[in-house]
Amino acid sequence: MIIEMNIERTGKFLTNEPPCCLRMNPLNPHVVYFGTYTLIDGSNRKGSIEIWDVPNSQHLKTYDTHGAVLDIKLSPNFATDLILVTGHSTGNICVWKVNVNNY
Repeated sequence: MIIEMNIERTGKFLTNEPPCCLRMNPLNPHVVYFGTYTLIDGSNRKGSIEIWDVPNSQHLKTYDTHGAVLDIKLSPNFATDLILVTGHSTGNICVWKVNVNNY
């Protein structure tokens, strides 16, 4: 059985580093968080969290991280805050507090 889907691309992003994971902001669906991963040499990796405005395909901010960002999880904390948790290639788990009025 073939199911036809009507899909239309509404945005396109060119991140500063290769993306590895992403999450949409549940409190502000216009914002997406990309976790990036770059292999420098051998086992040396770097990464970042890039924040983008979806409707405008506009880069808002980048936070460099120690080690590649392999996963991002989000949890609403209050009406204006979001808890963002990142898992890194170094084995670190980082917890971030994001004010959704800013991103």
